[in-house]
Amino acid sequence: AFPDHFPLNCVNWIGCNEACAWAGGHICKEKEWNLACKFSDSELFPYGSKYIEGVCNLGLNGEGRSLAAPGAYRGCEGGIPGVFDILGNVGEWLQDGKGDSYRKFRASSVQHNGPLSLDCTPRC
Repeated sequence: AFPDHFPLNCVNWIGCNEACAWAGGHICKEKEWNLACKFSDSELFPYGSKYIEGVCNLGLNGEGRSLAAPGAYRGCEGGIPGVFDILGNVGEWLQDGKGDSYRKFRASSVQHNGPLSLDCTPRC
């Protein structure tokens, strides 16, 4: 964990796109995000098929969670070793092959607006 570092948050799609480009990357396509989130298609969560409260930083059921440093929830490691908190903590912007205008916000975060995405399943 990096206790003095927090994930970039509260940015719009344009700011996210610029930050990704600055870091030499890009906003994940939905398929890339799903592959990074879990080890296999048969699993719903980064750690397996069954929800376990408190493993990822979702702030559900009065857990009172708040923004955490990357890696603070060691059990919430995704399908790529060393990628932590892809489910929970902060929401993520996604882009897909439906053209440059297709943008989606995955609100599986402790500070969400709208319905929570509680697992790693694809959504339209």
